[in-house]
Amino acid sequence: MKFLNDRYAKVYSYKGYDICTLKRSCPAKGDGLGYVIDDAHYVGQEFNFVEDAIKAIDIQSKVL
Repeated sequence: MKFLNDRYAKVYSYKGYDICTLKRSCPAKGDGLGYVIDDAHYVGQEFNFVEDAIKAIDIQSKVL
């Protein structure tokens, strides 16, 4: 991982970005159940589906 800590596991890689989810999560403690992108640009964003994370990467790629 480049940005996230070791609580996360990579589930997919797309255009050089790792899409990750927590290895173990506890929503009662505030953990999310979704997917995050291992990049500082996407801090605070959580996606319900891997496909949603892919769309976010595609949108950002068009902006750059």
